[in-house]
Amino acid sequence: MSHLSSIFNVDQNSINRSSEVMDRADLTDTSHVILCMYVLTILLLGLLGNLFVLYSSLQHQALHLDKASLVMVHFLAVSDIVANLLIFLPMFVTLVAKRWVMGSGICGFVGFFFITPLQCDVMIILTASVYKIWMISRGSAGNINTKTIYTISAVNVLVSLFLPVYLISAGVAGSHEVSVEFDPQNIQCFSTNMFPGRPYSTFTMYYVAVFLGVPLFLILSINSTIVVIVWATRRKVGRGIPRQTLVVLSAVSWLFIASYLPVIVMAVWFLVGDSSPPSWFQVFMMCSLGINISCNPLVYAASNRRFRRHVVVVCPFSTTRVTSNSIQRKPTTDPK
Repeated sequence: MSHLSSIFNVDQNSINRSSEVMDRADLTDTSHVILCMYVLTILLLGLLGNLFVLYSSLQHQALHLDKASLVMVHFLAVSDIVANLLIFLPMFVTLVAKRWVMGSGICGFVGFFFITPLQCDVMIILTASVYKIWMISRGSAGNINTKTIYTISAVNVLVSLFLPVYLISAGVAGSHEVSVEFDPQNIQCFSTNMFPGRPYSTFTMYYVAVFLGVPLFLILSINSTIVVIVWATRRKVGRGIPRQTLVVLSAVSWLFIASYLPVIVMAVWFLVGDSSPPSWFQVFMMCSLGINISCNPLVYAASNRRFRRHVVVVCPFSTTRVTSNSIQRKPTTDPK
Protein backbone atom coordinates (compact mmCIF):
# COMPACT_ATOMS: atom_id res chain seq x y z
CA MET A 1 0.00 0.00 0.00
CA SER A 2 2.88 2.39 0.69
CA HIS A 3 4.09 1.91 -2.90
CA LEU A 4 0.62 2.81 -4.23
CA SER A 5 0.49 5.79 -1.91
CA SER A 6 3.76 7.12 -3.31
CA ILE A 7 2.57 6.63 -6.92
CA PHE A 8 -0.70 8.47 -6.26
CA ASN A 9 1.01 11.08 -4.04
CA VAL A 10 -1.61 10.81 -1.30
CA ASP A 11 -1.80 13.59 1.29
CA GLN A 12 -1.48 11.62 4.54
CA ASN A 13 -2.40 14.67 6.62
CA SER A 14 -5.85 14.80 5.03
CA ILE A 15 -6.39 11.14 5.97
CA ASN A 16 -5.24 11.85 9.51
CA ARG A 17 -7.85 14.63 9.67
CA SER A 18 -10.60 12.43 8.25
CA SER A 19 -12.19 12.14 11.70
CA GLU A 20 -13.58 15.62 11.00
CA VAL A 21 -16.01 14.12 8.51
CA MET A 22 -19.06 14.52 10.78
CA ASP A 23 -18.41 18.23 11.38
CA ARG A 24 -17.25 19.17 7.87
CA ALA A 25 -20.15 17.37 6.18
CA ASP A 26 -22.64 19.01 8.58
CA LEU A 27 -23.98 15.62 9.69
CA THR A 28 -26.03 15.31 12.83
CA ASP A 29 -26.50 11.94 14.50
CA THR A 30 -29.89 11.50 12.81
CA SER A 31 -28.69 12.52 9.35
CA HIS A 32 -25.64 10.28 9.81
CA VAL A 33 -27.86 7.23 10.44
CA ILE A 34 -30.15 8.11 7.50
CA LEU A 35 -27.18 8.58 5.17
CA CYS A 36 -25.66 5.25 6.29
CA MET A 37 -28.93 3.45 5.56
CA TYR A 38 -29.23 5.16 2.18
CA VAL A 39 -25.69 4.29 1.12
CA LEU A 40 -26.15 0.70 2.32
CA THR A 41 -29.33 0.43 0.24
CA ILE A 42 -27.47 1.78 -2.79
CA LEU A 43 -24.71 -0.77 -2.25
CA LEU A 44 -27.10 -3.73 -1.96
CA LEU A 45 -29.09 -2.72 -5.02
CA GLY A 46 -26.04 -1.72 -7.03
CA LEU A 47 -23.87 -4.76 -6.29
CA LEU A 48 -26.38 -7.59 -5.84
CA GLY A 49 -28.86 -6.17 -8.36
CA ASN A 50 -26.36 -5.71 -11.18
CA LEU A 51 -24.68 -9.06 -10.45
CA PHE A 52 -28.10 -10.67 -10.72
CA VAL A 53 -28.71 -8.83 -14.01
CA LEU A 54 -25.54 -10.36 -15.45
CA TYR A 55 -26.28 -13.84 -14.07
CA SER A 56 -29.94 -14.03 -15.09
CA SER A 57 -29.32 -12.50 -18.50
CA LEU A 58 -26.22 -14.48 -19.47
CA GLN A 59 -27.23 -17.79 -17.88
CA HIS A 60 -31.01 -17.83 -18.35
CA GLN A 61 -31.81 -15.15 -20.97
CA ALA A 62 -34.14 -13.40 -18.50
CA LEU A 63 -34.10 -10.05 -20.32
CA HIS A 64 -36.16 -9.94 -23.49
CA LEU A 65 -34.04 -7.48 -25.44
CA ASP A 66 -32.32 -7.56 -28.81
CA LYS A 67 -28.66 -8.57 -28.85
CA ALA A 68 -27.29 -5.05 -29.27
CA SER A 69 -29.30 -3.75 -26.31
CA LEU A 70 -28.20 -6.71 -24.18
CA VAL A 71 -24.54 -5.88 -24.81
CA MET A 72 -25.12 -2.32 -23.63
CA VAL A 73 -27.05 -3.53 -20.57
CA HIS A 74 -24.19 -5.88 -19.65
CA PHE A 75 -21.55 -3.16 -20.00
CA LEU A 76 -23.74 -0.80 -17.98
CA ALA A 77 -24.12 -3.39 -15.21
CA VAL A 78 -20.35 -3.95 -15.00
CA SER A 79 -19.72 -0.18 -14.98
CA ASP A 80 -22.28 0.29 -12.18
CA ILE A 81 -20.68 -2.48 -10.10
CA VAL A 82 -17.28 -0.80 -10.43
CA ALA A 83 -18.81 2.57 -9.54
CA ASN A 84 -20.32 1.11 -6.37
CA LEU A 85 -16.99 -0.41 -5.38
CA LEU A 86 -15.07 2.83 -5.99
CA ILE A 87 -17.58 5.35 -4.62
CA PHE A 88 -20.21 3.96 -2.28
CA LEU A 89 -18.31 1.12 -0.62
CA PRO A 90 -15.55 3.48 0.64
CA MET A 91 -18.23 6.05 1.56
CA PHE A 92 -20.18 3.50 3.61
CA VAL A 93 -17.07 2.24 5.43
CA THR A 94 -16.06 5.84 6.17
CA LEU A 95 -19.53 6.73 7.48
CA VAL A 96 -19.60 3.69 9.75
CA ALA A 97 -16.06 4.28 11.08
CA LYS A 98 -16.50 8.10 11.02
CA ARG A 99 -13.03 8.39 9.47
CA TRP A 100 -11.07 7.02 6.49
CA VAL A 101 -9.79 3.56 7.48
CA MET A 102 -9.06 1.97 4.09
CA GLY A 103 -5.46 3.12 3.78
CA SER A 104 -3.68 5.72 1.70
CA GLY A 105 -3.17 3.38 -1.27
CA ILE A 106 -6.89 2.75 -1.74
CA CYS A 107 -7.54 6.46 -1.20
CA GLY A 108 -5.17 7.25 -4.05
CA PHE A 109 -6.69 4.63 -6.35
CA VAL A 110 -10.22 5.84 -5.63
CA GLY A 111 -9.18 9.47 -6.07
CA PHE A 112 -7.94 8.86 -9.59
CA PHE A 113 -10.31 6.20 -10.91
CA PHE A 114 -13.69 6.98 -9.35
CA ILE A 115 -14.65 9.12 -12.37
CA THR A 116 -13.91 6.30 -14.85
CA PRO A 117 -17.12 4.24 -14.39
CA LEU A 118 -19.16 7.46 -14.26
CA GLN A 119 -17.87 8.56 -17.65
CA CYS A 120 -18.29 5.01 -18.93
CA ASP A 121 -21.97 5.20 -17.91
CA VAL A 122 -22.30 8.47 -19.81
CA MET A 123 -20.87 7.01 -23.01
CA ILE A 124 -22.97 3.82 -22.78
CA ILE A 125 -26.20 5.79 -22.27
CA LEU A 126 -25.24 8.07 -25.17
CA THR A 127 -24.68 4.99 -27.34
CA ALA A 128 -28.07 3.60 -26.28
CA SER A 129 -29.76 6.93 -27.10
CA VAL A 130 -28.20 7.03 -30.57
CA TYR A 131 -29.22 3.39 -31.04
CA LYS A 132 -32.83 4.27 -30.17
CA ILE A 133 -33.00 7.11 -32.68
CA TRP A 134 -31.42 4.80 -35.27
CA MET A 135 -34.12 2.18 -34.62
CA ILE A 136 -36.88 4.78 -34.92
CA SER A 137 -35.47 6.08 -38.19
CA ARG A 138 -35.47 2.50 -39.56
CA GLY A 139 -38.82 1.61 -38.07
CA SER A 140 -37.45 -1.61 -36.55
CA ALA A 141 -34.67 -2.92 -34.33
CA GLY A 142 -32.83 -4.27 -37.34
CA ASN A 143 -29.93 -6.72 -37.24
CA ILE A 144 -27.00 -4.59 -36.17
CA ASN A 145 -23.77 -6.50 -35.77
CA THR A 146 -23.10 -7.03 -32.06
CA LYS A 147 -19.36 -6.76 -32.78
CA THR A 148 -20.00 -3.11 -33.60
CA ILE A 149 -21.60 -2.54 -30.18
CA TYR A 150 -18.75 -4.42 -28.47
CA THR A 151 -16.23 -2.25 -30.31
CA ILE A 152 -18.04 0.97 -29.40
CA SER A 153 -18.32 -0.13 -25.76
CA ALA A 154 -14.63 -1.03 -25.63
CA VAL A 155 -13.73 2.39 -27.05
CA ASN A 156 -15.96 3.98 -24.38
CA VAL A 157 -13.99 2.17 -21.67
CA LEU A 158 -10.65 3.28 -23.13
CA VAL A 159 -11.82 6.90 -23.36
CA SER A 160 -13.01 6.72 -19.74
CA LEU A 161 -9.58 5.49 -18.62
CA PHE A 162 -7.70 8.26 -20.43
CA LEU A 163 -7.77 10.94 -17.69
CA PRO A 164 -6.60 8.86 -14.69
CA VAL A 165 -3.98 6.97 -16.72
CA TYR A 166 -2.62 10.20 -18.21
CA LEU A 167 -2.46 11.98 -14.87
CA ILE A 168 -0.78 9.06 -13.11
CA SER A 169 1.81 8.65 -15.87
CA ALA A 170 2.46 12.41 -15.98
CA GLY A 171 2.78 12.56 -12.19
CA VAL A 172 5.20 9.63 -12.11
CA ALA A 173 7.23 11.18 -14.94
CA GLY A 174 7.40 14.43 -12.95
CA SER A 175 5.95 16.68 -15.65
CA HIS A 176 3.50 18.08 -13.09
CA GLU A 177 2.37 17.49 -9.53
CA VAL A 178 -0.79 15.54 -8.84
CA SER A 179 -1.96 14.57 -5.38
CA VAL A 180 -4.97 12.91 -3.75
CA GLU A 181 -6.67 14.15 -0.61
CA PHE A 182 -9.56 12.94 1.50
CA ASP A 183 -12.42 15.43 1.23
CA PRO A 184 -14.60 15.27 4.37
CA GLN A 185 -17.38 17.32 2.76
CA ASN A 186 -17.93 14.73 0.02
CA ILE A 187 -16.83 11.81 2.26
CA GLN A 188 -14.56 10.68 -0.58
CA CYS A 189 -10.98 10.84 -1.87
CA PHE A 190 -10.32 13.21 -4.78
CA SER A 191 -7.39 14.39 -6.87
CA THR A 192 -7.08 18.01 -5.83
CA ASN A 193 -3.61 19.51 -6.29
CA MET A 194 -1.94 21.08 -9.33
CA PHE A 195 -2.42 20.67 -13.08
CA PRO A 196 0.00 22.68 -15.32
CA GLY A 197 -0.33 26.14 -13.79
CA ARG A 198 -3.86 25.85 -12.41
CA PRO A 199 -5.60 24.09 -9.52
CA TYR A 200 -6.35 20.53 -10.47
CA SER A 201 -9.82 20.92 -8.96
CA THR A 202 -10.53 23.61 -11.60
CA PHE A 203 -9.32 21.30 -14.35
CA THR A 204 -11.52 18.54 -12.94
CA MET A 205 -14.57 20.81 -13.10
CA TYR A 206 -13.80 21.69 -16.73
CA TYR A 207 -13.40 18.00 -17.45
CA VAL A 208 -16.72 17.18 -15.80
CA ALA A 209 -18.47 20.06 -17.57
CA VAL A 210 -17.16 19.05 -21.01
CA PHE A 211 -16.81 15.26 -20.98
CA LEU A 212 -19.89 14.64 -18.83
CA GLY A 213 -21.94 17.75 -19.53
CA VAL A 214 -21.82 17.67 -23.34
CA PRO A 215 -22.81 13.97 -23.60
CA LEU A 216 -25.55 14.61 -21.02
CA PHE A 217 -26.86 17.47 -23.17
CA LEU A 218 -26.84 15.19 -26.23
CA ILE A 219 -28.61 12.43 -24.29
CA LEU A 220 -31.26 14.88 -23.08
CA SER A 221 -31.75 16.29 -26.60
CA ILE A 222 -32.01 12.87 -28.26
CA ASN A 223 -34.44 11.45 -25.71
CA SER A 224 -36.57 14.60 -25.73
CA THR A 225 -36.70 14.41 -29.53
CA ILE A 226 -37.77 10.77 -29.34
CA VAL A 227 -40.58 11.62 -26.92
CA VAL A 228 -41.80 14.44 -29.19
CA ILE A 229 -41.67 12.24 -32.31
CA VAL A 230 -43.48 9.32 -30.67
CA TRP A 231 -46.27 11.50 -29.26
CA ALA A 232 -46.58 13.67 -32.39
CA THR A 233 -47.16 10.57 -34.51
CA ARG A 234 -49.56 9.12 -31.92
CA ARG A 235 -47.05 6.39 -31.03
CA LYS A 236 -47.01 4.95 -34.56
CA VAL A 237 -43.26 5.49 -34.99
CA GLY A 238 -42.20 3.00 -32.35
CA ARG A 239 -44.58 0.23 -33.34
CA GLY A 240 -41.99 -1.68 -35.36
CA ILE A 241 -39.55 -1.70 -32.44
CA PRO A 242 -39.76 -4.34 -29.67
CA ARG A 243 -41.61 -2.67 -26.79
CA GLN A 244 -39.24 -4.10 -24.17
CA THR A 245 -36.23 -2.55 -25.90
CA LEU A 246 -37.77 0.90 -26.25
CA VAL A 247 -39.16 0.96 -22.69
CA VAL A 248 -35.97 -0.28 -21.01
CA LEU A 249 -33.56 1.96 -22.92
CA SER A 250 -35.82 5.01 -22.47
CA ALA A 251 -36.32 4.44 -18.73
CA VAL A 252 -32.60 3.92 -18.13
CA SER A 253 -31.78 7.06 -20.14
CA TRP A 254 -34.19 9.31 -18.22
CA LEU A 255 -33.07 7.84 -14.91
CA PHE A 256 -29.50 8.69 -15.87
CA ILE A 257 -30.44 12.26 -16.83
CA ALA A 258 -32.18 12.87 -13.50
CA SER A 259 -29.32 11.46 -11.41
CA TYR A 260 -26.47 13.23 -13.25
CA LEU A 261 -27.95 16.74 -13.40
CA PRO A 262 -26.72 17.61 -9.85
CA VAL A 263 -23.17 16.66 -10.93
CA ILE A 264 -23.27 19.14 -13.79
CA VAL A 265 -24.83 21.80 -11.56
CA MET A 266 -21.98 21.40 -9.07
CA ALA A 267 -19.35 21.57 -11.84
CA VAL A 268 -20.86 24.80 -13.24
CA TRP A 269 -21.14 26.18 -9.69
CA PHE A 270 -17.42 25.63 -9.14
CA LEU A 271 -16.55 27.24 -12.48
CA VAL A 272 -18.70 30.40 -12.35
CA GLY A 273 -19.37 30.84 -8.63
CA ASP A 274 -17.28 32.74 -6.12
CA SER A 275 -17.63 30.06 -3.45
CA SER A 276 -17.98 26.31 -3.18
CA PRO A 277 -21.46 24.74 -3.07
CA PRO A 278 -22.76 24.11 0.46
CA SER A 279 -21.74 20.81 1.99
CA TRP A 280 -25.31 19.48 2.00
CA PHE A 281 -25.50 19.93 -1.79
CA GLN A 282 -22.18 18.15 -2.31
CA VAL A 283 -23.40 15.20 -0.24
CA PHE A 284 -26.69 15.28 -2.17
CA MET A 285 -24.74 15.24 -5.43
CA MET A 286 -22.79 12.15 -4.40
CA CYS A 287 -25.98 10.43 -3.26
CA SER A 288 -27.84 11.28 -6.47
CA LEU A 289 -25.26 9.27 -8.40
CA GLY A 290 -26.48 6.23 -6.50
CA ILE A 291 -29.87 6.47 -8.22
CA ASN A 292 -28.32 5.75 -11.60
CA ILE A 293 -25.76 3.13 -10.61
CA SER A 294 -28.13 1.09 -8.45
CA CYS A 295 -31.69 1.41 -9.73
CA ASN A 296 -31.32 0.02 -13.26
CA PRO A 297 -32.16 -3.52 -12.03
CA LEU A 298 -35.45 -2.08 -10.73
CA VAL A 299 -36.18 -0.78 -14.24
CA TYR A 300 -35.56 -4.23 -15.71
CA ALA A 301 -37.78 -5.84 -13.08
CA ALA A 302 -40.60 -3.34 -13.63
CA SER A 303 -40.63 -3.85 -17.40
CA ASN A 304 -39.88 -7.57 -17.68
CA ARG A 305 -42.05 -10.28 -16.13
CA ARG A 306 -39.51 -13.05 -16.74
CA PHE A 307 -36.83 -11.07 -14.93
CA ARG A 308 -39.18 -10.59 -11.95
CA ARG A 309 -39.83 -14.32 -11.84
CA HIS A 310 -36.09 -14.96 -11.71
CA VAL A 311 -35.84 -12.58 -8.77
CA VAL A 312 -38.46 -14.68 -6.96
CA VAL A 313 -36.60 -17.88 -7.81
CA VAL A 314 -33.39 -16.80 -6.07
CA CYS A 315 -35.29 -16.32 -2.81
CA PRO A 316 -34.18 -19.09 -0.40
CA PHE A 317 -37.84 -19.81 0.46
CA SER A 318 -38.90 -20.10 -3.17
CA THR A 319 -40.64 -23.30 -4.30
CA THR A 320 -39.55 -22.87 -7.92
CA ARG A 321 -36.42 -23.73 -9.80
CA VAL A 322 -34.98 -22.27 -12.97
CA THR A 323 -33.70 -24.06 -16.05
CA SER A 324 -32.02 -22.60 -19.10
CA ASN A 325 -35.32 -22.15 -20.91
CA SER A 326 -38.06 -22.14 -18.30
CA ILE A 327 -39.01 -21.62 -14.68
CA GLN A 328 -40.61 -24.62 -12.98
CA ARG A 329 -41.90 -25.44 -9.53
CA LYS A 330 -39.58 -27.42 -7.31
CA PRO A 331 -40.97 -30.77 -6.13
CA THR A 332 -42.21 -30.51 -2.55
CA THR A 333 -41.53 -34.17 -1.86
CA ASP A 334 -38.84 -36.58 -2.93
CA PRO A 335 -39.81 -38.49 -6.11
CA LYS A 336 -40.49 -42.16 -5.54
